[in-house]
Amino acid sequence: MLNFFKRDALRVGVAVGVVAPLLIFLTTILVMSRANQVTSYLVTMIYLGSLSKLLSLCVYPNLGLFYLYLHFKRDTSAKGVVWGTMIMAIVVALVYFLQKVY
Repeated sequence: MLNFFKRDALRVGVAVGVVAPLLIFLTTILVMSRANQVTSYLVTMIYLGSLSKLLSLCVYPNLGLFYLYLHFKRDTSAKGVVWGTMIMAIVVALVYFLQKVY
């Protein structure tokens, strides 16, 4: 498992840059929903317009991942983290516009 993070490849960085925010988002949703149903909690977040805000906050740990990849001279993986962050930015923008329609 650790060998995956040691490789210097663009796809490794993209995978880490997309999966890390999604894992943080899922754990945040599970912790915040507590006794409520997760789906009803997500619908409430969409109705209040806070789902895109939470998603955008979950992308911040990519800064730390980017710094770690640069510190350990994994420049290609760091570039992948930037691309993963761009993908997540597009997802956040789509969720934001879908919230406005809903």
